[in-house]
Parts: sequence; C-alpha cells; structure tokens
Amino acid sequence: MNSRAFFQALKRERTDGSNRSGVITFWMIVSIPIFLIALAIVLEVGTLWAARIQLTNALEAAAMAAVKTWGDAGAGDTTFPRQVGNSFSSANTINGRPVDLTGVDPTLNYSAGSGLFQNDECDGVFVFGSLRDDGQYFQFETWQPAGCGSDYGIVLDITAEGVIDGDNDWGISFQPGNGNNSSLSIHRVTYELPNVYRAPNGQVTNPVFDFTGEAPTVSPSRQDNQPANRVRCTLGEIDCDLQQNGAQGLLGTSQADIFGIDPNQVSFLIGVQTGATPSGGRRECSRNGRDVTGQTHPSYRSKTLTLEFCDPRSGSGCNPFTPGDRIRFRAPVRDRGQGQGQASVTIGADDIGKMGVQVTVCFHDGTFVRGTFVDTLSPEFGPLACACSDVQFASWGNCQIPRQGMIIHPTGIPDLPCSHSLYENNDEQSILQLQGGSVGGGFPAVRVQARVEVPSLCSQLCGWTIGPFFVTACADAYYDCDTGSVRLYHLEQSRFGCHENCP
Repeated sequence: MNSRAFFQALKRERTDGSNRSGVITFWMIVSIPIFLIALAIVLEVGTLWAARIQLTNALEAAAMAAVKTWGDAGAGDTTFPRQVGNSFSSANTINGRPVDLTGVDPTLNYSAGSGLFQNDECDGVFVFGSLRDDGQYFQFETWQPAGCGSDYGIVLDITAEGVIDGDNDWGISFQPGNGNNSSLSIHRVTYELPNVYRAPNGQVTNPVFDFTGEAPTVSPSRQDNQPANRVRCTLGEIDCDLQQNGAQGLLGTSQADIFGIDPNQVSFLIGVQTGATPSGGRRECSRNGRDVTGQTHPSYRSKTLTLEFCDPRSGSGCNPFTPGDRIRFRAPVRDRGQGQGQASVTIGADDIGKMGVQVTVCFHDGTFVRGTFVDTLSPEFGPLACACSDVQFASWGNCQIPRQGMIIHPTGIPDLPCSHSLYENNDEQSILQLQGGSVGGGFPAVRVQARVEVPSLCSQLCGWTIGPFFVTACADAYYDCDTGSVRLYHLEQSRFGCHENCP
C-alpha cells in the first residue's frame, strides 16, 4: 500500500470514530433528563408506597386502641375511644409528619345521638359497629348492638345544683340490652357512703343520708314536657324539635322522671346491712332495714339508702322495675360533722363520684351487680351540650326491637340529664354505668379509614411543581369478648354493612 492510500484509510477511520463519539454524546445528553424523570418517578412511587405503609400502621394502631378502650368500657359511648384512637394514630408519622386524623375530620366522625354508635357518616375516619362471624365471613354492621354478654344496662346518676336536696337529683334508668330480658326485674338498689371523705378543700367529712328534715320521696314530675323534669333540653324551649319529632311519635324535649313503675310501690330503707355472704351473695339483697318512705325523724341518718321495688311473683298487682323503666327521687346527703363545733361541709354531686359511693343492684332472680360512682369530667356533659338543636331522640334497642323513645344525651348515653356547670371537676354530676346478663350483641368493632396528603419528594428536594399526592388506607379491629384482647382482621368491602339510619 502506498502512502497516499494509507493516509486516506486512516482519515476515514478517524471520521467514523468521531461520528460514533458524537452519537454517544447525543444519546447521553438525551438520556440524562429521561433518567432523571425515571428516577423521580421511582422516588415518588417509593415515597407513596412507604407513605401508604406508614398510614396503614397508624390506622391499625388507632383501630386497636379505639376498640380496646371501647370494649373495656362496655361498648357504650364512642367519644373517648375516638380520641384515644387518634392519639395512637398521631404517635405515628408519614415522612416525619404525625398522622393526626382531626386534620381529616375535626369531629373524628362523631355525631351525638346518631344511630347506635354515633357515627356521622359511613366513610368517616372512625366507624364503630358490631362484628358477627357466620363461620365463613365476618359481617360488620352499624345498626346491630355490640357488647360482651350485656343483656341490660343500668345508668345511675346524681345531678344536683349545689347541695343534694332536689326532688329529682338521683336517677336510675334500667335500659334494655341485646337479649330477651323482659322477665328481669330489680328488687333493690343500695347506695353506700364511705365512713369518711376528704373534700377537695382538705376538710374531712362524715357523709350521711340525712332524713332528719327532708324525707326520701319519688319525684313528683311524672309527665313529659314538664319544666321540672330533669332529663330535658337545657334552654327551656319546650317546643323546639317537638314538631319535627312529633310526627315520628317520639317524645318532645323533656321526659317524665318516672316511667313504667308505680311510685306507690317504691320503699326507702335505711340501716340495711351490707357485705358479702358466705354463699357469694350480698347481705343488702336479703336483709330488711327501717322503712322511712316519706318520713322524717331526728334519728334518720344512715350510711346506706336502699330503694326496694315490688316483687312480680307476689301476685298483688305489682308493677315491677323492668328494662325500659326509670325513676328519679329525693335523698339529701349532708356532712354530719366530726365533733362538737366542727363546721359541716357542703357535699355536692361531684363529691359522690370523688368519694366513690358504691351501689349494689339486686334482682328478683337472686343475682346482683355492683359498681362505683365516678365524677364526670368532660365538658361534653355540660349544659351547653344539651341545647335543643343537639338533643337527639331514639328508640331503645336495635332496629328490629323498637322500644320506648328516649332522649339521648350528647355523649350517647340514654336517659342521662345534662349537668348544670361546664367546669371540669365541677360539673355537678356523677354517674355509674352497669351492665350484665348472658346475651350479648356482636363483638365491638372499629374501622379506621383515611385519605391523607403526601407532599412530593422531588418538589421538596428540587422545587419542581409536582403533586401533592394522596394515599388511602383502612384498618379493621375487633374486641374479643372472651379474652378481652384486640385483633386486627381483614374485612371484605362487601361485608362492610354501614347505614347511618336503620336500613
């Protein structure tokens, strides 16, 4: 090969190499944005995937905490369980941000008096309901009762403005449960005051039921919509909601203090012996005391007060105290003093809960339940919560077993008066809720569901205008009545039976 031919071949080779380098450079320039876009997509997808896992973890924690709190409390009002659930949810984060469900719904899907479980909407963040297992599938229902062997409920309250001496300060509401309890009747209800009580101001008191000047009596308010009725709308607007609800055959804005029993068949006893018997019963269920019904006497002071109701087995025209009935009554409580010259201390309704007054409810079948009063602390028990626009009306029991209509307190507790004060620790009310029996509803169950915003990672890192994105998740948990434990479970959407009203 001559020199000319050699250099021409070398030139062609260099030209081909330059062309190949240019193509590579071109594709590298073109590929960089494509690679960056692909990387951004991978990062965003990964961020959303991680966010959904974090959201699911938060909702599972919320569901388990809410249903545990609810189940331990007897599957009653759902206000506090929702708050507890949200606290556990907020302890979890998505990309460092707490999962606070009040940011999704400030009410946590709570609507006082809405259905059995106060669910505002079926797609709200917290949905409380009843879980049933037919052997093959779980079925979640919001219109069937939930509970652990609760055949009845008993709500006892003391709601008094100032001193305890009103005609209807004390109340007992015998509320139907989930089973067939029509034959169950209350024989006696015994209240036990402590020997001594140290008041919040530090003074030691000697509380007694004092009938030296005022006799124990059944409330004289025995008709609906009377101004003196205790369970009522607090604004005094007798006709508010009456027209709206009257068409449904429900009650107006206050209800009679007495329903279902004959006041003349109620006896008040003092000096009844209390305590356990060797056979496992209670002395107060069988021992007689001194009948002081409607009477006063200088010696009528006692640490105990027993209300005795007629026995339906007596065959003497008895109108027994059965589920669906209620009674309110007068029973003054005062400080007897600790000695000569000792100034007495005013004892109010809050003190009944703070001193832990114990109650024994005896039934005619020989069974009994016991509990202790607690002082209500939440502002939701205050008077402003019972404005007419917030008072709800509902029937006892579930959709298939309609009962006597009752006013539902904004906390969801039927037949409970609103207190006189809004101040925490001083709302002038204490309550006791009891449950019992052998027939329950479905297991208490909670669904927590949410759609939350997830900011774009690339937008945060690079300032690109991307997003925001959203992730959605839900979690289901139920309370095992047999063990008291909580379990997560998978619920098919077709088995999520939620209705805001009876179907």
